[in-house]
Amino acid sequence: LMTKVMSMDEKPGFVDSMAHLRKDWGNLTVFCIDGEGAHEIDDGVSVEDAGNGEHWVHVHIANPTAFFDHDNPLAKMARHMTETIYMPERAFVMLPRWSTSRHFSLQAERPVLTFSARLNSKGETVEQKIQPGFIRNVKFLTPGEAARVVGVAAGLNPDVVLKIGGEVPHHEPKKTGKHLLDHEIEMLKQLQTLAEKRQ
Repeated sequence: LMTKVMSMDEKPGFVDSMAHLRKDWGNLTVFCIDGEGAHEIDDGVSVEDAGNGEHWVHVHIANPTAFFDHDNPLAKMARHMTETIYMPERAFVMLPRWSTSRHFSLQAERPVLTFSARLNSKGETVEQKIQPGFIRNVKFLTPGEAARVVGVAAGLNPDVVLKIGGEVPHHEPKKTGKHLLDHEIEMLKQLQTLAEKRQ
């Protein structure tokens, strides 16, 4: 199975079965919040003002299954692996890196499946929908940077740190919130406020 999957690299034969249904999300900023070591960026969030104190909150996820059927070797590999497993020495990926990096990981001009909820000012769901689409404007942040931007510190410092063999080398993150525009920072803060109300 792995041999078949790896041999598909040059000519995967992907056809978007949802092309005629996809909504173009245009310039809406999609925030992908993942750790530095993430191999697949498979989800992102965004928020839109819906008027009357309401907001649409969107969760955009990678949509590889729109491009191949359940008999495809990639589908069989995904069923076998079920998820990407991160081990200290390496990651055991659900889908091969060539497929995620060139076709399915979220970034500008990539297809997504979007789960949306319209929330009122109390955080209650008023409406919900699911729709395939394309995202165009993607910003990448680490969880620590996202927390700093919205002004929360929860979960940044572990309760217990175990060290074996010396200190872990410090390195600056590649993804930072320094590239965010003022209105994007406000969007993240709005998402945080809605999440707290929803909770």
